[in-house]
Amino acid sequence: KKSGMATIKRFDISPFRSSAAALVNDFDADKYIAIRSGRKMNRLSQMAVAASKTAFAARPPRGAEETGVCFGTGFGCIETAESYLNKLFDEAAPFADPMDFTESVANAPAANAAIEIGCSKLNATVTHREGSAGIAVVQSALALMEGHANAVICGGVEEVTPHLYNVLDKTGALSRQGMPAGP
Repeated sequence: KKSGMATIKRFDISPFRSSAAALVNDFDADKYIAIRSGRKMNRLSQMAVAASKTAFAARPPRGAEETGVCFGTGFGCIETAESYLNKLFDEAAPFADPMDFTESVANAPAANAAIEIGCSKLNATVTHREGSAGIAVVQSALALMEGHANAVICGGVEEVTPHLYNVLDKTGALSRQGMPAGP
């Protein structure tokens, strides 16, 4: 049994009591998204689009126009929101790039996936901390049962940033036991 857990290498973990996360380190968005489209998306959106396209290709429903997208995310596009706010409040910058704002909202990954695939039914993102992905599954099931879509691409998307990791560490939300046992 192989674990996705590994020591974080994307940022300095020395100030934290925990040092591990299940991160996708070798992701290449260009394999899934046209460069022009992918350039406008943050990493979280790129990963959601890649996962959605992979799921859609593996078992395409009758048509994209009858398909919905529903994702759960505990914290949304934190890295993009941080970047946008830093630029917005930077005294040297006259204003922040509005394109950064569109990618800072929690629904950006689901919206980008729906646009890339051509889905026109349910397009939703649930943001309710640890329960987000589970609630997204329930919302997707309800949409199917109520006839709002013939199929729903459903999943969870999350990213890890130094600020978020710091908050989770200080609030005791991270494991103190280290890495899980490997194979």
